[in-house]
Amino acid sequence: MGMVRKLLNILNRCEGVQPNDITFICLLSTCSHAGLVDEGMGFYASMVTNYIISLKLEHYTCIVDLLGCAAHLQEVENMVMEMAWKLHVAQWMGLLGACRIHGNVEMAKRIAKRISKWSLKMLLVTWCYQTSMLLLVTGIFVRMLNDIGWQEA
Repeated sequence: MGMVRKLLNILNRCEGVQPNDITFICLLSTCSHAGLVDEGMGFYASMVTNYIISLKLEHYTCIVDLLGCAAHLQEVENMVMEMAWKLHVAQWMGLLGACRIHGNVEMAKRIAKRISKWSLKMLLVTWCYQTSMLLLVTGIFVRMLNDIGWQEA
């Protein structure tokens, strides 16, 4: 974690260097993996307001991961719902994965239902994402059953 903060400090002090969209994907991903939500959201805001860089699917994926890992599930769901017309199944899957990690079964049900309907329209990616979704949903329900004391026969 110390090296990540050191790297981010160095990047913040780089004057005369114009970051591009890929720079911000790297920054957002780094913050996500290091659990630095405030720093990541600061980079996100800076990208949009200071550098006027257009958001791409990859940026949204990083934000979903960043906030989802930090248990900001409602915030992620709201963002994904607002941007649904732009987003890909991957962002929904990221939110579903965060639901699994944090045990939010109700939200997971909503997301899984939405992915199932939407991905049916996306014939090229259906099989891959449906398989991933089934694995995530299975993990969520196994955890839920374990929490209520379900035992294997």
